[in-house]
Amino acid sequence: MSVITLVRHGQANTGATDEESYDNLSMLGRDQARWMADWVAGTAYAPERIIAGPLNRQRQTAEIVGEVLGIEVETDERLREMDYFGLSQSVERTHAMPLPLDRPGFMSHIPQVLHLWSQGEIHSPAESFDQFADRVLGAMEDAETDGRRVMLVTSGGVVSVAVRHILSLDMTAFAHMMMQVHNSSLHRYVLENGERRLDNFNATPHLDSPDRVAARTYT
Repeated sequence: MSVITLVRHGQANTGATDEESYDNLSMLGRDQARWMADWVAGTAYAPERIIAGPLNRQRQTAEIVGEVLGIEVETDERLREMDYFGLSQSVERTHAMPLPLDRPGFMSHIPQVLHLWSQGEIHSPAESFDQFADRVLGAMEDAETDGRRVMLVTSGGVVSVAVRHILSLDMTAFAHMMMQVHNSSLHRYVLENGERRLDNFNATPHLDSPDRVAARTYT
């Protein structure tokens, strides 16, 4: 049985309006990653292998976990986040929908962007929605062949499309789920007898104590 844990990176630089400015962990994001790593190290699900996406915030989170567990971090380009800033620029040009600056705005923006992207009505310079979903599935399949406990450190969109594959969710459910994925959250599934079974979703046990609940963030 293969055990795969997907992790969303710690909080990045919130308030950014482009990928380059966003793509580094904030001080809180580093704390979240360290707390998560310390918690995971004491569980039966501590990974034996860590694979991160290529983005700074993904690598930085994975390296904190790797330092705690004494594991060298590998990189898989397929765990890169969707090009949300590129999609936002496309939807602003074609549908006059500017990038929001707060969570209530994103609650409306994300489902619309994902629906338009999946229908081919807006375009990312990087890839189509189907290409995005297929590359994430490929990364999952390769991790599953390892036979060990593998941690994939990535981003909220990748986590959400992975769970969409597991649960066969429609686009509306996929979009709503994506908006709830916490920074540094853990999502575990098992592959048993050729079937993927979701075992844990959006877990943040390292942030659930009263003195850390304010450190639970989405963006």
